[in-house]
Amino acid sequence: MLIESEKVLDRKLCLAVKKLGGTAIKLLAGHLTGLPDRLCLLPGGIIFFAEIKTTGKKTTIVQK
Repeated sequence: MLIESEKVLDRKLCLAVKKLGGTAIKLLAGHLTGLPDRLCLLPGGIIFFAEIKTTGKKTTIVQK
């Protein structure tokens, strides 16, 4: 099984969103616990949040 770092997965997400004509904005948590890693904006008004985890890692209760 190939285990990729979150940094590699983040780059792949950004490239995939860009190929679709969108942008993936990095969200800086600062003082907000559980904020997702990226806000993805796609053409046609499609918006979603992405929390990136490497193989075997799980989201925290707050992130869910």
